[in-house]
Amino acid sequence: MFCRSWANNVNPHYHTHHYIDPTLGNYLLTRVHVTVETEGIRGRRTLTAHNSATPHATYDASVNSAAKRALWSICHTHRQELQNTEYRHLPRRLSGIEETVVTLGGDDEDRLNTLTRVTAALNTDLENVTTKLDQTQERLLEAHERIAELESQLAGMPPPPPQMNEPRFAALSPPRKKLLYGAPGSITRLED
Repeated sequence: MFCRSWANNVNPHYHTHHYIDPTLGNYLLTRVHVTVETEGIRGRRTLTAHNSATPHATYDASVNSAAKRALWSICHTHRQELQNTEYRHLPRRLSGIEETVVTLGGDDEDRLNTLTRVTAALNTDLENVTTKLDQTQERLLEAHERIAELESQLAGMPPPPPQMNEPRFAALSPPRKKLLYGAPGSITRLED
């Protein structure tokens, strides 16, 4: 039904391969081929081919993963043909809720739970690195203040006033509007 909305009458083909790995166990990888009929000479050609995102323990989860990737690609590629159909928006969440819901593959599908744990661990590591970076920047600012104080003592001047918890060099956000060449505030203008 979805393929027919952009004038394609050929159903997609799924090729699933079963692998046995001593470390991963049994898993399946699926590749979906979206084909179209060619004009003139009889036959078909593959328009797009998409693999499942990760190895899955069940056939349904593997096919579902490959089909989701193909669906997103087709919606993006054929958005102009689909803009006046019911398929103009690719749903990323269930209707009536705010967060995205991930459906689990089943009892044998534990890779999604592993992916969740890995994502949580990476997020924790990122927070730890950010905290260490903030602490290092604070120590660097304190060292700069101490150096400025010692330099003023050496020169026989009064110590400089303390900084008000603001960074020495404020970061500038990029402009919201595109600046023209040579316009005031533009970094493309040559200065004397």
